Amino acid sequence: MLKKNSSAHSRGRLAHSMHSFLLFAVLAVSSIRAPAGTTVYSCEDAEGRIEFRQQPCTPDVVENAVSIEDRRTGWVPPVEQPKAASSPRPAVGGRKASRQSAAGSRQADRCWEKRRKLADVNRELRRGYKPSRGDKLRHRRRTYEAYIDRFCRDG
Repeated sequence: MLKKNSSAHSRGRLAHSMHSFLLFAVLAVSSIRAPAGTTVYSCEDAEGRIEFRQQPCTPDVVENAVSIEDRRTGWVPPVEQPKAASSPRPAVGGRKASRQSAAGSRQADRCWEKRRKLADVNRELRRGYKPSRGDKLRHRRRTYEAYIDRFCRDG
């Protein structure tokens, strides 16, 4: 009686592994990007094994043609809008205005860097630390926050 249960158990395992394999095969085939209107053939032989292929099956197996539709999902790049022709803006301050905009750009870069470092410190504080490391991290966080409050206007 013990042998029968063991044999039934192994058949159940075999059926489960076969279903797992079939599921894997279907997922593998569905993850391959095929051109629109492509046909994939599902071929089942006399022993019940299923094989997916791009060519038609041999005459001794059961064939099931699966048509693949191209349904675009996910991110699609935006269509670039043509820029309207405009006259160049007159220089308002010459070199002085240029220097001020460059300084503003450098300051914006510094603010971005301080915000990034502040996020890193906060992430490390949430992750866990030793007591001495925690004191250093909190001090660094206060320093970054003070800089952002003082020099960065939109944060």
